[in-house]
Amino acid sequence: MNERAADRNRADATLIAELERRIAIIETDDDAGFGHFGALDWCACVLGALVLPYLAVLWFWP
Repeated sequence: MNERAADRNRADATLIAELERRIAIIETDDDAGFGHFGALDWCACVLGALVLPYLAVLWFWP
């Protein structure tokens, strides 16, 4: 039982270290790329909001 608990503690410590490393990487990243909304995003929104419903109506209209 003690070996299992020790293995679990080592695994937990490894996971915590990996999460802390990832958080440090994310904190050092530049925020300029986050939240950028470009032309491709607008095209996807227009396609999803206007064109696809129109095509669905045409497809299922009796």
